[in-house]
Amino acid sequence: MFSARLVGLVVAAAVLAPTAPALAAPVLQLSRSGQTSCYDESGSAISCSGTGQDGDSKAGVSWPSPRFTDNGDGTLLDKLTGLTWLRDAACLKTHYPAVDQDTFQGDPAGIGDGNITWQHCLDFVAGVNGGTYPSCAAGKSDWRMANVNELETLSYVESSGSSWLEAQGFTNVIGSGYWSSTTHRIFLPYNGWFVDLNTGAVSNTDKTDVGGCLLVRGGQSGASADPTYPANVFVTGQGASYAVGDDGDTNAGVSWPSPRFADNSDGTVTDQLTGLSWLKDANCMRTQYSASDSDGRVSWQQALDFVAGINDGTYASCGAGKSDWRLPNRRELHSLTDHGAQTAGALPSGHPFDNVDVGSSPGYWSSTTYTSLPSWAWFWNPKYGDVSGAPKNGTRTVWPVRGTVTPTVEPDIAVSPTALSFGEVTTGSASAIEVLSISNGGASKLDVRSIVTSSPVIFVLSTDNTNNNCGSTVFSLQPGASCTVGVQFKPNAVRTFSETLTITSSDPDTPALVVTLGGSGIDYPKGAPRCNITPSSHDFGDLPINQRSALQIFKVANIGEGLLTVTAVNDQQAEEFDYDLGAGDYPCGSLPFTVQANAYCTFGIAFAPKNVGPREGWIHVHSDDPMHASIQLTLTGTGTPDESSGGCGCAVDDAPGHVLGGVLLLSLGLLLLVRRRRRR
Repeated sequence: MFSARLVGLVVAAAVLAPTAPALAAPVLQLSRSGQTSCYDESGSAISCSGTGQDGDSKAGVSWPSPRFTDNGDGTLLDKLTGLTWLRDAACLKTHYPAVDQDTFQGDPAGIGDGNITWQHCLDFVAGVNGGTYPSCAAGKSDWRMANVNELETLSYVESSGSSWLEAQGFTNVIGSGYWSSTTHRIFLPYNGWFVDLNTGAVSNTDKTDVGGCLLVRGGQSGASADPTYPANVFVTGQGASYAVGDDGDTNAGVSWPSPRFADNSDGTVTDQLTGLSWLKDANCMRTQYSASDSDGRVSWQQALDFVAGINDGTYASCGAGKSDWRLPNRRELHSLTDHGAQTAGALPSGHPFDNVDVGSSPGYWSSTTYTSLPSWAWFWNPKYGDVSGAPKNGTRTVWPVRGTVTPTVEPDIAVSPTALSFGEVTTGSASAIEVLSISNGGASKLDVRSIVTSSPVIFVLSTDNTNNNCGSTVFSLQPGASCTVGVQFKPNAVRTFSETLTITSSDPDTPALVVTLGGSGIDYPKGAPRCNITPSSHDFGDLPINQRSALQIFKVANIGEGLLTVTAVNDQQAEEFDYDLGAGDYPCGSLPFTVQANAYCTFGIAFAPKNVGPREGWIHVHSDDPMHASIQLTLTGTGTPDESSGGCGCAVDDAPGHVLGGVLLLSLGLLLLVRRRRRR
């Protein structure tokens, strides 16, 4: 529960530059962000291929699968970084709630919730190591408060919320943010950095605010990298200490090479820590193509398009002779931050870059979508070092990057659909089985390790009663292969149920894939009818005005126990949509009509636009269903100009009731009504 209080800039003691070895340190590979999905500027999901988005390039080292090892002693080893974390992410709240008297702005509800001040977190870690809080020590005495780089490695930007971390083995993940041991280099010594593990935001706030306290140990330090782990964590750059046990005191992480950057004398600069190559001109669009955009700040999609234009030669003056540039992901941008910099911006002191945009409201677009709000994207603030989200239709600066490892031979899990909604089901009964398809779109074998529902009694998993069934919750899929599992909803109470199904696998980008499950338990009176109309909505697409579409068939089913009587069809809100009760394989016929239990009848609706543009209407079907006396059907379509010569030769029927075909069709409907039969 962090506030955004702004603390005045104060003059602080000189900040020490990070200690660097005499020789260049080994290049450390950054890991992937974890994003595998892609979204357009409106937030709609799209195919990743060719977009240049993070989910397309997947730049960085693949994550091990599984990512974490449970050591069986209350700790988790991250096999990506080599860091060991306390498994209980709110251990103070779990074991010592009385110690937590810290509140946010005096709100007593915050007492004992695990959110504490920055200094209190340092004191708690010291107490764990000193034996004051042994239930949070896991038998170790070398814990530390994680620095901002260490905490950021736990971000998973493919989804929001704590479910991913909890699927990896963490418990009690706090929903606000976690303090890091790193002090903000400008608002020092009053502000500290924190990471929101639900969204991935990296920001800062006053140290007297409250947040979570997550303990870490191990990892790398000094000049030596550990090749056992593919993505070693490097120091933050904070050389000064503001409290015992803070980032400047522990100095955790691999040291930077000296010099950090190498000017390649070709318009590019190589970061000798990460191996990434950046354009030397950090605002090349403004420098070389000011006619296109005078300040170099453009929308997110324009940023992606500009980088694509560099690669295809449209903006060759910003290519430095290379054609494999990309918009950097959020982790690549954040790697540039020096948390001890004594410069106007967050870049390391002495960097060779030109035209870094640190003006008013600065920010560099990343290729990573802000998944909790996919019409937003992540950006990096080069003045302060924050990693934040902003609407994609806003404007930020473009800084292309190239390089790093992007493995291609790996599995790629996909599940369709990604959510199951079972609607209403009577308590004590079971829904029809809904099918999930699991596929491997990658280039190597996919090992599915588990499939579990969060409420196995309510949402029952089956692996052997669907077509092409998986046969088990543990199986393998070769590239291009797929199989199915089924889920059945069995509500035991009259309420709304919201649960999840989690699939863990060897996909390094999506080791835990979550499918949402939902449904409502209802209690219909004994012997009552129950009306169900499918589909509940339909889009007729484009149609010239003064023409009529083909009929879309709707099915009126009685899934209850008693005789259903439909008494009226109200189309007063559907002026450009006509219904026909005599259409389909078992026409419903004239009103009122009845439907036996476990039977159905059909009717049709046509679209007859009178005006150009998007059209929308609603038809309400009224019946003696005791719980749903009126069911709404949502109808949409788009009227387009009628460009045919001499008219279309078809009239729009504006007669009351919008019934097509007149008396003859109604008579046929009455005859056909007799032919309704039970659903087979």
